[in-house]
Amino acid sequence: MKRLILIFFISILLLSGCTSKDIKVSTNNIKNDEIIKLKKSIKKLRTELKEYKFNIERMKKQQELFPILSNKALDFVRGQTQGDIEKLNKVVSNNIIIIEKDNKIYGKYESYGEKIKYMLFNKNSKIKYKDMLIQGYRYNEENNTYLMHIREFYVDENNNPVSPPTFLNLYFSKIEGVWKVVKFNFDV
Repeated sequence: MKRLILIFFISILLLSGCTSKDIKVSTNNIKNDEIIKLKKSIKKLRTELKEYKFNIERMKKQQELFPILSNKALDFVRGQTQGDIEKLNKVVSNNIIIIEKDNKIYGKYESYGEKIKYMLFNKNSKIKYKDMLIQGYRYNEENNTYLMHIREFYVDENNNPVSPPTFLNLYFSKIEGVWKVVKFNFDV
């Protein structure tokens, strides 16, 4: 009988030990799965954090450049609306050619193989420049430029607003350490 009780006792210990070991193995597998999931989550969060930091730095730079580029935009608009070729040449890059022909001033450049030409000023025009408003400003990743959207207001000889207003888009790029207009266009 003592032997039977001893065998019974040993059997219970062995059974409980095996069950505990199975639970431990199962728990370890669950913990490993959780660790793998957490590591993936951490990796994803680090990538997102890196992107956010990059975007924050870009926004800071964009914010720092705004006063500089808005002053350059003002110089361009003054040159354009006053017919001042010298002032225009100071703010545009070498790829933009400013010419005067038949009492008009034009800006010419090439973009993606297309020749672009816009009239900037007409000495015989009856409309006069009144004011400008910066409508928007953003970084253009596609061609590494800063784009400034400007709304220009003009009045006729009776001081009535000319409708619709003119929209001017200026594209800025840093060339040899100086911010220049590398491209521009008008929209109505």
